[in-house]
Amino acid sequence: MSAKWRALQHRHRYTYSAIVFPSSFTDSLSQSSLSQCCPKFYSDIEELVSLNSIYAQVNHAKKVVASFGDVLAKTHENESEREEAVSVREAIRFYLEILFMENSLPLHRTLVSALAKIRKFHSVISSCFRELCDEYGGLEDGGKRFCVSRVALSVMGMPKLGYLVDIIEDCAVLVGYDIVSGLNGIILETEACARPPPTVMEQCQEALSCSYYLFQRFPLKFKGLVGEDASFMERVFAVQVSILKSVAFSRDCYVAAGVSLCAALQVCLKEEELGLFIAQGIFCWSSVVSFTDIVSKIPFAGDICSEICGFSSLSRLCLIRGILTAVSRGVLVSSFARLSNSNCDQRTILYDGILPELCDLCENPIDSHLNFHALTVMQICLQQIKTSTLNDLAEDYDPMPESQAARVLRIIWNNLEDPLSQTVKQVHLMFDLLLDIQTTVNQTDDDKVGIREPLLKIVRYLLRLGSRCKGRYVPLASLTRRLGAKTLLDMSPNILFEMANAYVDDDVCCAVTSFIKCFLEMLRDECWGSEGVDQGYASYRGHCLPPFLCGLASGMSKLRSNLNTYAVQVLLELDVDSIFPLLALISIGPSEEETKLNYTELSNVSMELSVEQKVAVLVSLLKVCRTLAFLEGDIEQKGSADAFAFVQIKGIELKVPVEWLKMALTHVDESVRVDAAETLFLNPKTSSLPSPLELYLIKEAVPLNMRSSSTGFQMKWTSLFRKFFSRVRTSLEKQYKLGGWQPLLASGNSETCLSKKGDENAVLRAESLFKFMRWL
Repeated sequence: MSAKWRALQHRHRYTYSAIVFPSSFTDSLSQSSLSQCCPKFYSDIEELVSLNSIYAQVNHAKKVVASFGDVLAKTHENESEREEAVSVREAIRFYLEILFMENSLPLHRTLVSALAKIRKFHSVISSCFRELCDEYGGLEDGGKRFCVSRVALSVMGMPKLGYLVDIIEDCAVLVGYDIVSGLNGIILETEACARPPPTVMEQCQEALSCSYYLFQRFPLKFKGLVGEDASFMERVFAVQVSILKSVAFSRDCYVAAGVSLCAALQVCLKEEELGLFIAQGIFCWSSVVSFTDIVSKIPFAGDICSEICGFSSLSRLCLIRGILTAVSRGVLVSSFARLSNSNCDQRTILYDGILPELCDLCENPIDSHLNFHALTVMQICLQQIKTSTLNDLAEDYDPMPESQAARVLRIIWNNLEDPLSQTVKQVHLMFDLLLDIQTTVNQTDDDKVGIREPLLKIVRYLLRLGSRCKGRYVPLASLTRRLGAKTLLDMSPNILFEMANAYVDDDVCCAVTSFIKCFLEMLRDECWGSEGVDQGYASYRGHCLPPFLCGLASGMSKLRSNLNTYAVQVLLELDVDSIFPLLALISIGPSEEETKLNYTELSNVSMELSVEQKVAVLVSLLKVCRTLAFLEGDIEQKGSADAFAFVQIKGIELKVPVEWLKMALTHVDESVRVDAAETLFLNPKTSSLPSPLELYLIKEAVPLNMRSSSTGFQMKWTSLFRKFFSRVRTSLEKQYKLGGWQPLLASGNSETCLSKKGDENAVLRAESLFKFMRWL
């Protein structure tokens, strides 16, 4: 509900709140010389001011950019004229001032990107930009919140704007004051029991992000401040700590505040001091080093360590996320002994401080949202660990002992079936990272068993969870890529039968399909590699065809339908020619004796299916072939008394007993009847007339299916006939327009007279259709 409310607030704000141009701007514009020197640019600015919709202003901004470019190009040609130079400065100032207006953020990308393309007037643009930063900076003079920081964030985020970034660097403290003043005002409002709207929360998050970029890119600008600016960093820490202690801000604000706080600490402390502060002040490790000397370098009115210890679980989590984001990896993986110049403690911040605390938070979440955020930070932590295992660790240090890996695995298993899909995706990412870490740590030239054994143990656990555990399939696919499909087959010979039967549950269909696709691809490639292509295909089909055939013939409507929709399509996409051995298993083969195909992969398959089961399998396979465009043309008879119909699949003509088609249309399973009717009567080539066999089968099907008591079946049946008659109408209109046949009026005769000029087959089909309509 809160997400929907936030979206509504965003939409309302963005739709109805146009840029607010103060009277000082419009007065200055009317008194300027732009109306004489640059009439087009002047009129475009005036029109922008007059518009009352942000959408209209966003569209009109392109015209402003174009006319501004024309002004600069024209002045460059007359550079020596003083009046022209003055007008250019005025134009640049008005153009840049739009960026500082309230609600102007939607226009920033358009306006700022144009500045990156300008090759001249950099000095004039920089001068005007500096003046505007000074003019709009801070709230002391009644300015609007975050005017300067919003522009600074847009400029720093745009490449090729180095000359303006230099101005941001010069004005870094001024931009910082704009951020601190704005945030402090919102904190005072929340302390007065006001609840800021979502748009204000978003502004706070952007301001905190801007402060992070300032501290990271220009740290020297905030060191050694004197005079009026001496207390600036103290105000920064006070604001950051107040936000993390408050309960009124959004989670995004807490995340941004945590990152900004860590960046501010880096301004005040050296790397070793920062590491010691994190270890002792945040994780409460003891050391022989005097901690008070380090804390004294942080300008904070109070005990910052006590304040941090009083953070809520979410705020502490966001602080840890800030450490992982802002602090260098060298500090995170440095031993506490090295940081404190002692030889007694080999603990590291990343492995012995952050990772265990994240495990605690993930094991004891307050609510589902905190659980998701904790897992997100855990994923960031594992990414850092993965990178550090490749580069930064000592040879004798084990970053992921078996007990710790088992603890992380338990967290993953506990969240595999979480109702929030984003949480499940997060633990899937964590699982992949954990496998990468274990593989890297245990990888040696002579110890392949040491790598495989933990993975095999995980596979055994996942296989024991059962086929209806939706969350296990992504980890199984990851393990299949590492161990190979044949390894899983050796561990569980019936794994494909279990996967096929899992399709009876709608909830797991997509997850199983993703695993099946990965597994079958790996199995096919492994069979090719070990046995060659031809024999490899035979071995591959011997493994994968029987499980799905059994599922199609199981008699369970839901299972057969889901296999049609998901698994069989994947199977045929990976191996198109497997359709022929599948059909051969139900006694459907080529029409000519000399074209009979030998399927050595079926020699060991013994399946006794009843005629009804074969009919159900046939309908499923024909439907999938129609969906994948393997089925070419119509299903037709060569003679009206012929007992077989003929279908073309991938250029090969196959014989199908007509009696089986009739049985399909009158099958006891409603889904089989619907699938058969859709396959037989709905041709993707809507311009083709129905064949006589199709019309004959419709006559057989209609009387037996019109009185079904199932409402769902009636709706599908009605929809099918609507589509069928739409196809008939389209095909007749095409034949009529092409002159293939012309219906002639016949007086006193019940028969229809047809022109024989066109294709005889079309005429025959039209006659059959006319007779069918009379019967209907």
